[in-house]
Amino acid sequence: NIFYVSTGIFQSPVNSGIIKENWSQKNNSSFGKIIKINSLTNKSEIFAKGFRNPQGLFFYKEKLLGTDHGPKGGDEINIIKYNSNYGWPCKSYGILYSKKVDDKNLYPTLDSLKEFEGCKKNVVLFTEPLYAFSNSVGISQGIEYNSNYFYNFKNNLLVSTLKGKSLYRIILNNNNDKIIQMEQIYLKKRIRDLLVTNLGKIVFISDKGFINIIELI
Repeated sequence: NIFYVSTGIFQSPVNSGIIKENWSQKNNSSFGKIIKINSLTNKSEIFAKGFRNPQGLFFYKEKLLGTDHGPKGGDEINIIKYNSNYGWPCKSYGILYSKKVDDKNLYPTLDSLKEFEGCKKNVVLFTEPLYAFSNSVGISQGIEYNSNYFYNFKNNLLVSTLKGKSLYRIILNNNNDKIIQMEQIYLKKRIRDLLVTNLGKIVFISDKGFINIIELI
């Protein structure tokens, strides 16, 4: 009866998505948020905020996880916690589209963003991502794999990417709050969604709606 929905800022990527309206930090806007919906009471609430362009939303070991696109790099895997702020646009591990890696001031400082609501230095505590990619992988969906079909994958987290055209197999610690190992599996396709069949085969949807099955041969 409980549903979670993610929303982005719904703006063109002008200035890397840093917009004066700053919807992601405003509590009177549903943009840049994770929304919790109760279908029995028909009520909803902001569960978490501070997102740029969320993609996947899924459970792993009873924890709600989400993925979010950064600007140029800085794609995130987040453990979504109630009433938490994930920082956009005040804080990011990506860089501005207009910058090169060897440039200075790759991302605006909090001081330069202090006029944006929610970005005042030492006022708001931002929740750190579980992991942030330094390059632009175009992170998409994630899923918990708990089948014996791919035995070595059992209890692992699988995360897909668009630009990276890969599946990432991730092993977390016992508390499921830190990544201890990550393996990139290059599949040559932009992956938009994932699921696991009853037999344990991995199915992914790529661009143009193509359905692909990963199975043993």
